[in-house]
Amino acid sequence: MNAGYIKRTDLKNHVIDRNTVVLILAAMHRLSELARYQPQTLEKHLESDHSWLLIEFINKSLLQFIDNISSEITGKDFRVTGFRT
Repeated sequence: MNAGYIKRTDLKNHVIDRNTVVLILAAMHRLSELARYQPQTLEKHLESDHSWLLIEFINKSLLQFIDNISSEITGKDFRVTGFRT
């Protein structure tokens, strides 16, 4: 893993103290790197028992990212993730 990724330094605390937008961008960037440079590794993740979590993140994170950026720019709240049709 690249040293530029966000890492927890306090293992007792289970929260990475960063804005949701930053965390989404970092996770999507890592998925992009896996798809490009290590597709077999990404395939193993997608075929595993926990793949539903990764697939749900991929499906919902783009809209959540857009909503969060829109809220940051305008100062207004946008739709809650998961409630779009």
